[in-house]
Amino acid sequence: MTKKKKSKKTIILISILLLLFIGTCVIKPHYFNKVTKYFKKNIECFEPKEKKYSSKLKSGLAEYMKFAKSNGVPKCANEKDILLSKDLKKVSGTNSFKIDNLTHSYPYLTEKGILLLNEIGESFNEKTKNTELKDTKFIVTSLTRTEESVKRLTGVNGNAVERSAHYYGECFDITYSRFSNRSVNLKPCHVDYLKEILAEVIYEKKKENKCWALTEIQQPCFHVVSRLKE
Repeated sequence: MTKKKKSKKTIILISILLLLFIGTCVIKPHYFNKVTKYFKKNIECFEPKEKKYSSKLKSGLAEYMKFAKSNGVPKCANEKDILLSKDLKKVSGTNSFKIDNLTHSYPYLTEKGILLLNEIGESFNEKTKNTELKDTKFIVTSLTRTEESVKRLTGVNGNAVERSAHYYGECFDITYSRFSNRSVNLKPCHVDYLKEILAEVIYEKKKENKCWALTEIQQPCFHVVSRLKE
């Protein structure tokens, strides 16, 4: 066999292995995480922050539901309605947050909802930029839901479905149980620290009357509802 043929076969083999690796990472991203962790740096735990901000996020349904209904978009029955809506805009990840793999909601918000989310992201970046946790992104786990997706999610009756603020395009959930950082292996102590940084940011927006927010326990997330007006 000539050197040229051997070289061609080697290239083909490497290409096949690379495609298999990429395919596996797409289907099972946790495999990719296991591989990449060996290329990330390990840092010491940060001095723990007092859990004073996450404990202050206690907005109740009665506080924001009426506003959400009147200030947001009408309910969408399904994904087709979302795509046809002129008032809902697609949300893409930024240098401060990423959109999770969504199964029961769609990556769309009103312009006011996007503005609030971006403000939270910018403030979060500002608070972490001078630390070893700079470039950390928080993860948005739920955005706008439809009647169809809420029924799949909850399996409850119509009255309970009516009480979801996620219908109206100005509500989103941010998990506090995990964050994303390409260069640092995040330990549980780092996640706890980042949780309170994020809670502090959201609390500040709440004090500025830009949102309502609730620290959910059963599903570990900050439930945020915009109260920005036109």
